[in-house]
Amino acid sequence: MSKNSIVFFIIILLIVGGFAIYTYDQSNQAKKEVEEKYFELESKDKLVSELQESMQAKEKQLEELETSMAKGEKDLEKEYTDRLSGL
Repeated sequence: MSKNSIVFFIIILLIVGGFAIYTYDQSNQAKKEVEEKYFELESKDKLVSELQESMQAKEKQLEELETSMAKGEKDLEKEYTDRLSGL
């Protein structure tokens, strides 16, 4: 092989190696972005789950308050009826 052929071969290897490194770096960057999005979605799913649990607890409290209010209303009606009959 001549000296020019060896230099040309080395230049080709450097170009191919540079392209391979660039491609590898791009794929790693894309992989990192996907992992970040996955963790972000996972944390948002956890937040949504916590909010749903909180909503269910608030709905339960609301039902208890409505039940208590209905009972209090019946008690007031009874007391009002008793006082009217006492007059």
